[in-house]
Amino acid sequence: MDLDAALAILITQIGGSKRKTVPISKIAEAAKISVEKLKSAQEVANRINRPTARSQIKDFIIIDDLPHDVKVRYVDKRLIGIEAASELRRIKDNKRVRDLARELVDVKARDAMQIIDYAKKHESLPARKCKDRILDSKDRSRHVDVLVISLEQSEYSLLKSNAKKRGKNAGELAKEVILDWLKSPK
Repeated sequence: MDLDAALAILITQIGGSKRKTVPISKIAEAAKISVEKLKSAQEVANRINRPTARSQIKDFIIIDDLPHDVKVRYVDKRLIGIEAASELRRIKDNKRVRDLARELVDVKARDAMQIIDYAKKHESLPARKCKDRILDSKDRSRHVDVLVISLEQSEYSLLKSNAKKRGKNAGELAKEVILDWLKSPK
C-alpha cells in the first residue's frame, strides 16, 4: 500500500463516525505506513486534516503489532474494542494476548480495560480467572419495579402526615405498609 492509499483510508475511517467500513487491521496497516513515510503521527493527523487524531493513529499502529490471528478473529470482527486491542498489544507474551482476547469477547469496554490491567498485574493468573475476578467484583444491579398509585389529594395528605409522624417520607411509608402487608399471613 502506498502513502496516498494509506492516507485515503485514514481520511475516511478516522474521526467522525465510529462505524468503520474498512477492517481495523487495514486501518492499522494504513496508519503504520503513513507514520513510517511521514515520520510522525502528528504529521499524519495534520495531513488527513484531523490534527487531534494523533493518539488514535498511535493506537492503530499498536494494533498493527498484534498477532495476526487476534487481529482477524477479534479486532476486525469488532468483538474487541480498539482501546482494548491497543492495550492488549502492550502485553509482550503473544499467548497471553490470545488468551485475554478470547476472554474479552462481548465484554463492555470499561470492563475489558480493567481485565487487561488486572491481567498485567497478575501475570501468573489465567486470563479466565482475571476476567472472573473483575466481573465478580462488580455490583450486580438489582431489578427494581416502580409502583404508581393514584391517590386523592386528601388521601395523599393523610399519607404524608402519617409519614412525617414516623420520620419518613410518603414513599418510604407506602413501601413499608405494602411490605408489611405482603409479609402478613393471609
